[in-house]
Amino acid sequence: MTPLTNASAYIPGECNINSQEISYRRRVGYVGVGLFIISLIAIISYATIVWWRLLLILPAYVAAIGLLQAYHKFCVAYGSTGRQNAEPGSRQAHTVTSEAALHKDRRRSRVIQLQAATVAIVATLLSLLIPPLNR
Repeated sequence: MTPLTNASAYIPGECNINSQEISYRRRVGYVGVGLFIISLIAIISYATIVWWRLLLILPAYVAAIGLLQAYHKFCVAYGSTGRQNAEPGSRQAHTVTSEAALHKDRRRSRVIQLQAATVAIVATLLSLLIPPLNR
């Protein structure tokens, strides 16, 4: 990691990734949505025990965390570890040295993780309401 040299695109607690990083997280979110849907269909079609649906929390979390990071233009891992990659065209994360910025980034990371966990829990609980197809 190189030290932060150009902070113009990085906004502590608001934006810590560039457009390439945002696209990557959006793709991860879409993969999570796809895995959730495929898994849900398989489970409601073949699983006789409704509690298997609790496994859906994993792809639901992947979908939620990816899409929320893309939406907020903020990487949870970078924010938690004191890094950022917001400069346009940059392919390398930079170290954040300001204590105030680190505090804002860590707080934002926790909020996004909590949002993703909430979405995943709600989606998983809603899946329990769908009747099985194999009756």
